[in-house]
Parts: sequence; C-alpha cells; structure tokens
Amino acid sequence: MLHLPASGRAEPLDLDQYDTALARVAGVAVDYPTGFEVTHHRHDRCQLVYAAEGIVHVEATPGQWVVPPTTAVWLGAAVEHRLVIRSRARVRGIFIAPDAARGLSLADGVIHVSPLLRALIQRVAQAGPDIDGSPHGRLMAALLL
Repeated sequence: MLHLPASGRAEPLDLDQYDTALARVAGVAVDYPTGFEVTHHRHDRCQLVYAAEGIVHVEATPGQWVVPPTTAVWLGAAVEHRLVIRSRARVRGIFIAPDAARGLSLADGVIHVSPLLRALIQRVAQAGPDIDGSPHGRLMAALLL
C-alpha cells in the first residue's frame, strides 16, 4: 500500500510501474486524507477508479463524477484526469492494458459495483503490479476482465 506525505499537497504518485507492468491487469491501493488532490495526469492503460471507503470526485476530459463505494469510474487509456478527495478515502485503482480492455465495451463514466466486482477490485488492488506472480493472482485478474 502506498502512504502519502503528511504535507497533504498534491504530489504525483509514481504509477509508472502500473503502466509498464508485464501483467495485463495491475492494481494499486492508496489511502488519501480529506481534501487531498491528485493533479491532472494520464495513464497508458485504462483505469478503474474505486473508493472502497469515502468519496472521490473524478474530473476528466469526458466529464466529472462523484464516486461513492457503490460505483467506480472507468477511464480509457490516455484520458486526462484528476482526483479530489472529498472525505478520507481508501481508493483502489485497476489498470488494464488497452488490448485486454477492448472486449469490455465500456465508455468513460460511472459503472455500478456489484459485491463480486467489489471483492475482485480489492483483491487485484492489493496484489499490485505483480499480480501475474501467482496462479491465484492470474485467476483474479482473468475473472475481473
């Protein structure tokens, strides 16, 4: 899990390891304090942004969305976005290689998070960029897709 600096300033996280991971699916788990902002950025991969706890405001080129624990935001590869943390939040991000995401038929925007999807997001996020390192991790990534 990544821990943020106590300053609370918007400092970019080094997510290169997720964009360049060998695995087609990679996850990240970050806990943010209230009021934290992640500055505008983009990823080479598609991203699913999920707040396991708290509320996140996602501002992106195609729109703006409020993300409570019942929904997630899907962003295609290279979509510029920023995150504003409205209340202390446990954010889980899933990065998916564009070739792996082609069959998902998702447009940028909000999706409903079922109990199964919630559990998969949590497991994949905790596994990090090396999810392919175990048979269990590969199965979780495949099921998520």
